[in-house]
Amino acid sequence: MTTSLRRFALALAALYAGWAVLRLALIPALEFDEAEQILHHQHGWRLLYGPQPPLFEWLVAMISTVLPPLGAVLLVKAAALWGLGVASAALARQTGATPEQASAAGWWTLTVPLLLWDAPRTLTHSLLASACVAAVVALSAPLLLQPQQPLSRGRWLGLGLLGAAAVLSKYNAALALAAWSLVLLAAHARVARADPNHRMRWRQHRGALWGLVPAAILLLVHGATVASAWDAVSAPIADKMRDGESGALHGLQEVAVAWLTALSLPLLLLWAAEPRRATAVGPASAPIRRVGGRWAMLYAAGVAVPLLVLVASGLLTDVHDRWMLPLAVPLLMLLGRAAWPVTARGNARLARWSGTLVVAALALLLMRPHVLAWLDRPAGSQFPARAAAAWVDRWGPDDAIVVAQPIQLAGALAAYGQRPRPVFFWHGSALLLQARTVCHLLVVTAEPHPTFAWRLGELGFEPAHAPVQTVLPRQPAVSEPVSLHAHDWRHPGPTCPSLRSVYDHLP
Repeated sequence: MTTSLRRFALALAALYAGWAVLRLALIPALEFDEAEQILHHQHGWRLLYGPQPPLFEWLVAMISTVLPPLGAVLLVKAAALWGLGVASAALARQTGATPEQASAAGWWTLTVPLLLWDAPRTLTHSLLASACVAAVVALSAPLLLQPQQPLSRGRWLGLGLLGAAAVLSKYNAALALAAWSLVLLAAHARVARADPNHRMRWRQHRGALWGLVPAAILLLVHGATVASAWDAVSAPIADKMRDGESGALHGLQEVAVAWLTALSLPLLLLWAAEPRRATAVGPASAPIRRVGGRWAMLYAAGVAVPLLVLVASGLLTDVHDRWMLPLAVPLLMLLGRAAWPVTARGNARLARWSGTLVVAALALLLMRPHVLAWLDRPAGSQFPARAAAAWVDRWGPDDAIVVAQPIQLAGALAAYGQRPRPVFFWHGSALLLQARTVCHLLVVTAEPHPTFAWRLGELGFEPAHAPVQTVLPRQPAVSEPVSLHAHDWRHPGPTCPSLRSVYDHLP
């Protein structure tokens, strides 16, 4: 690694590490995905935590032996963002870019709006999957540039483990890996056609057999686990993918909007950095452009065709922008190679603009609760997490199970509560409902639910005391405070109902 690239990697690591430390110190409130991770962390090591694959939870479980759970979540996110930038720079360097161009490519890749804003703020699984896919693209670059050259077993092992990590982070990463494999196969076939003496002898890549075996075993074990809990995994995913009132045209529009959201800002920066392109392509930039164009189009086709099939069949009509992130990252890395600024001035301009956007977005995220408070607008980042946990700690016995709604409240109770009581989200996955009975139940909500009385009464629960409520100011304060309601329920026994039956009777 050259000095320029080393400085880039260190600067990026310092930036995201600093953001994670300040975020942990200044904003105790949890966003949706962060709260979900904290709730899952209570259950230790599991093969499945819900409809999402478990790698992010496993990493948090490992790191939380030395850091608090929220600190572990933020560290994984910071490492994933750092890995995205470094992987993009590594691909650029391997395709003939100068160290300065490669550093600029790393900053530029991070200007995807989801990576600027949503990823540091709330994304978990999609972010980790995107980082793993980007690492696969960078590590497999020799197969694209020189398909006839064999890779070492160590590199094949790394590719296999990173590919498995991508799928174990987000299942749709498999589509990105399949499309990238299509690009690599096409590059190999192109060399075979151009050189009559070259034969596609797969034995030259026999190291792949041993290198990919550990990844295949991991995925087979996970696949068997998913198959054993198929309904609990597939049903929530299918519900998220389909909007019952929308058809294929709506799904096609949402896919298009998601792709535009991911690619528009980086491509606009790329054009603005050097709007009048040089007509001649010099020898230094030729390898960069040669590896981009056609392979970017082939990758786009490899992703677009399955998406169109899903949309046309009605299986995908409700599209979330974050779902496209792992699919968009390889395409963006290739498009950058195809249209990178030729001049040093254009490259420097692009690096400066991209780096400024990344730093400014992280600073705005840290300032966001205060800016919204100044505008008197309530937000989840202002939720008084520690105060809410301290108030709930005053109610119910130690053997009670706490069920909370919304998930940000549940995550706050799990993260900051001082009593050893398990906390469940109201709409949590059935996979986390262990075979345990519930004799004491503490229900905590941000708004009253009068239907509790008769629903839980059907199971034999009785109120242990009258419902209590409090009003807590947001942090920083706005005119609309947070209202919390707690109701302690007790079952007289002798046989208490199961936690799953309690969930079935929640409103």
